[in-house]
Amino acid sequence: MKWLNKIIAFPLIFAMSCKPIINPALIIPNNPPAVNLLLSSESGYAPLTTEISLTGTDEDEDIITGYKIKIDVDNDGKIDETIPEDGSFSPEPINIERTFEEGKVRIYGQCQDEHGLNSNQSSKLIKIFKLTENKLPLIENFSADKTSGIYPFTTNVSLTGTDEDGTIAESKLEIYIWEEETKKLDETISEEGNSVNLSRTWGFEDIGKTIEVYGIVMDNDGGETIKSQNITVNGREDLTGNVTSEKNPYSLGDYLSFFGEIKNKSGSKITGESLECKLIKEKEVKFEKSFSGWDIDLKDDDKLTFDYNKDGILCSVFPIRVTMDKYKFEELGEYNLEIIIKYLMNGNEYKQKFCSSPFEVVKE
Repeated sequence: MKWLNKIIAFPLIFAMSCKPIINPALIIPNNPPAVNLLLSSESGYAPLTTEISLTGTDEDEDIITGYKIKIDVDNDGKIDETIPEDGSFSPEPINIERTFEEGKVRIYGQCQDEHGLNSNQSSKLIKIFKLTENKLPLIENFSADKTSGIYPFTTNVSLTGTDEDGTIAESKLEIYIWEEETKKLDETISEEGNSVNLSRTWGFEDIGKTIEVYGIVMDNDGGETIKSQNITVNGREDLTGNVTSEKNPYSLGDYLSFFGEIKNKSGSKITGESLECKLIKEKEVKFEKSFSGWDIDLKDDDKLTFDYNKDGILCSVFPIRVTMDKYKFEELGEYNLEIIIKYLMNGNEYKQKFCSSPFEVVKE
């Protein structure tokens, strides 16, 4: 019966030698943590004291178990101090204070999660100037020939710097535009030497935004001086007009309806190109429609009227009511309407926007 024993033993050996099959879909990837390195001061005169703070976050919601800071006093690639001293990771976030003399100091930060994954190593450079050795440069001229105007208008900005104890190494203009609550760098013009110039035309999309232009001069020892200038872009007033919601409030399930008029107050003939309608809820466009190819001719004091309901839009420049998608309110909240008209005047193309007062959509 030896042959029978072999038959019985074979599947047992086979089963013991097989490795379990792992479904790759069940393997959940673990992402490394992100480090947050903050310095209270990144430049200044010696002796410069700065507070160094190191924390971390983890998108997998893992616990951050380790923190480490390294300091390169001369920015020469050689680490002069490590926190903790033994080069390991501290179990708690690190908050320390250090004072540095003139030169450049690079601070590194890193953290580790509970699975032993390390974050990328973040670094920040501190520049320290010696007061008795380098005087900061001066901005001799920083000016814009126009700081406000009706779009489109062109602003010419000039910047010139001088340095009492050296030379100007670089002159730079930076334009920042606030988009709602976020400040974004929009353009940088940089030149070697003591001067730089910028010419820029501001358009329809810049109306009502906070615009900041910074002039920066840097000397040959790394010292820098900064000044700023605000630019204001205003809308055109060739047309006057309004757009009004038919109801306030609406109930859920109601259809949108509105009306309005636009009048030519420019003193010149205006030819219409397009009319764009937008319904906006909390800065999000919920519904929009554009009409173009008009046969419209508005002399001074001429006006066009429009009204919209679920059957379409009727405009004084259209011979019949134009079919337009109807919009039914399905969300509660505050809304407003925008009408943007694109037109030609004296051979130039312009836009104007008219906004309704806010209105509500409520439960029945």
